[in-house]
Amino acid sequence: MIAVNLKGKYSNLAVGHPVSSKAYRASEALAGVGKKPVLSVLGQRREYVTTKKRFYYVLSRFKLTQADHKGMFRHPEGRLHFAWNCTQLGLLILPLMPTFGIIGLLLASAETWRQKHRQIIRTPLNWGLALLSFWLIITACFALNRTEAFLGLANLLPFFAVFAAFSVLIQTPAQLNRLAWMMVMPSLPVAILGLGQHFLGWKGLEQLNAVLGWVLAEGGNPPGRMASVFMYANILAAYLQIVLILSIGLWIEQFRAWRKIPNNSQNSKLWFLSILVIAQVIALFLTSSRNGWAIAILACLAFALYLGWHWLVTAAVTAAT
Repeated sequence: MIAVNLKGKYSNLAVGHPVSSKAYRASEALAGVGKKPVLSVLGQRREYVTTKKRFYYVLSRFKLTQADHKGMFRHPEGRLHFAWNCTQLGLLILPLMPTFGIIGLLLASAETWRQKHRQIIRTPLNWGLALLSFWLIITACFALNRTEAFLGLANLLPFFAVFAAFSVLIQTPAQLNRLAWMMVMPSLPVAILGLGQHFLGWKGLEQLNAVLGWVLAEGGNPPGRMASVFMYANILAAYLQIVLILSIGLWIEQFRAWRKIPNNSQNSKLWFLSILVIAQVIALFLTSSRNGWAIAILACLAFALYLGWHWLVTAAVTAAT
């Protein structure tokens, strides 16, 4: 009745008149027109809360808290969230999709420079890199082949800028741990592709070279040596050295955590890292890179010293001599 009376009271006013519009809205508000039913709103709220509880229940199954979940994607400084996420994504896809991985890392570097350029410029180490860059440019001007000299600088100097940016972006050991995971995870598909290349004669499509940045060569490159997604077997060996060392370090960390507090999450991570290490060792062996083998053995001896396994180091040194 109130709504009808209000509407009737102002019905003689012109349409669009401010008084009539205000009165009409007031009548609708009193009558409840245009509002969602209370039960509908409560139902949506209950559904949202239920979904949120389910999400954090899944996290709890992996022993992750809400803070841990946010920490995966958040940077200690709020302004660098985007750069941090680009860094993680870039490292994750770099071995399999190098073009897009490099774009992600360059975006992270550019965003860090934009946000932290004053801090980067004030760092004494970066002054040294700037002086070195200036000196290299001068020497390139007097090179016998200036074109090749400046092309070489174009492949070198950007790394100085990226290094300066990441020295500011990476601030905590937890970030290094996270980046280590991002680097070792793609090594499993790399090893699988290499095994298929070596034993099953897998080969890639030339049409995908523009997208992926690599073509799987049948039989490896050189033939008989695993190269996987890389151009040459020695490059794959260099990559496997890095991820193998990181994987062993992560395995030791997870094993120690599992011994203190055994849970399903630690078991899953240990199994995954164990599979990674085995696949990396097999792939490294199939590259037939003696330098890669030697560096991997030295890294294992370093881990043995770290763990206090002096008997293993002594036995290895005795066998070598």
